[in-house]
Amino acid sequence: MELDGVSMLDTVRKERPFRVEIFKPSSVCSREIQFDIIDGKLSHLAFQGGCPGNNLGIIALVEGMPVDDVIEKLKGLPCGSKDTSCPDQLTIALRDWKNKHSK
Repeated sequence: MELDGVSMLDTVRKERPFRVEIFKPSSVCSREIQFDIIDGKLSHLAFQGGCPGNNLGIIALVEGMPVDDVIEKLKGLPCGSKDTSCPDQLTIALRDWKNKHSK
């Protein structure tokens, strides 16, 4: 996502260093989902590609929420005739992150 020609990711990196997680979704319009988890809460969420209005809405609603709450609210949501959606793919990314960091 860009804000006045500046990548949101570049803007966020200036605020504080963080380790961005990158997830490549499948079967949806978004090409990439970027996020960070800070104190168990979703932070610095960005979608590359997809429906801009929907993506901004998702970001506005879930930014700062506990990861488990985001997963609970968005998992399994379809998009049109697809069995998945950008929000559902976000939950897959978050579950992958949890599995990777719970070991």
